[in-house]
Amino acid sequence: MKIAIEKYLLLIPHLLIGLSMSSIVYAQEGKADLDHKTLAIQYEKIAQEMLAKVGQQKNILKNKPSTSFFGRDGEKIKKRITARIHRYTKAAEEAMTQADFHYRMAREDFEIVPRQLKEEMNKVAQIDT
Repeated sequence: MKIAIEKYLLLIPHLLIGLSMSSIVYAQEGKADLDHKTLAIQYEKIAQEMLAKVGQQKNILKNKPSTSFFGRDGEKIKKRITARIHRYTKAAEEAMTQADFHYRMAREDFEIVPRQLKEEMNKVAQIDT
């Protein structure tokens, strides 16, 4: 019974990550009216949350009693915490990559508008002459 509860408790962070990521995917599919800057900000927030979780897990690992105190279970706990740190770090890196991508896209969207205006102004100037 205790093992089953632990398995479900370990799934909670993954579900939370999945929910926050699915809301972004939902927005990217055009079902919500979000621009690239908003998406970049959301990805940055996700990365910050993941880095905060990394800090918490490192703190837990640092303050955990020695593995000999818990025996084999202590070794398993240490491995689980280390794996979580790795997962959260990887998720933060991916979120920052996505944020960078959306910031670049937002910048390109902003640059395209002035180019289009210049082209239209040139067309109007050519018509007038």
